[in-house]
Amino acid sequence: MKQPVRLYAWLVGLALLVSQSLLAQTDSSKPQSRLELGKKPATPNHAIPSKSFSFLKQHSVTSLDRGDAIHKNTAINQFYRNQFLNAAASRTPARTATAETGTLTVAEARQSAEEARKADDRMYANEKIIVSNIYPNPANESAEIDYQISGNVKDAKLVFYNVLGAQVGEYILDKNERKIRIATSEMNSGMYFYQLSLDGKKIATKKLMVSHQ
Repeated sequence: MKQPVRLYAWLVGLALLVSQSLLAQTDSSKPQSRLELGKKPATPNHAIPSKSFSFLKQHSVTSLDRGDAIHKNTAINQFYRNQFLNAAASRTPARTATAETGTLTVAEARQSAEEARKADDRMYANEKIIVSNIYPNPANESAEIDYQISGNVKDAKLVFYNVLGAQVGEYILDKNERKIRIATSEMNSGMYFYQLSLDGKKIATKKLMVSHQ
């Protein structure tokens, strides 16, 4: 009876020794501090082996995003750079054309102003006769009118009227002359009208102020 008991005790002791040996090997492979003793072992992380997805080693998500961002920014920068260069190239001729146009416009404006001034200085003008306005206006002692007859004009004259319509003077325009003098000293101070008549037709009428000091 004692022998089976001893044999059973010996087997139990052997099993305990084996289990302690296995636990010692496990603890030696993964050392733990005193703080970790008594904690439950962490759930193993079943990571996907990278060998199964070799393309992840070549292009990670981060590298792909950065690469796409770099290429995208490069394309955008190139697009705006091209737009800026094209706009600058198109603005240069535009400025030159504008400058030239502005110069021509100033010249034309000056010419138009000169022609307008000459037109304002003229009482009447056509292919046969040119008659200037009277000057000075207002006049004191005398005034003058320039004219030029180059066509076939039989009768050309200037007639002066007061504000009541009464004639106060008449001057014939001689084809061989270029100027006539009006004796305003004989007129009273006030407003008068002078009228150009060609071959019996009334062509133009202007105002004259006489002011005696």
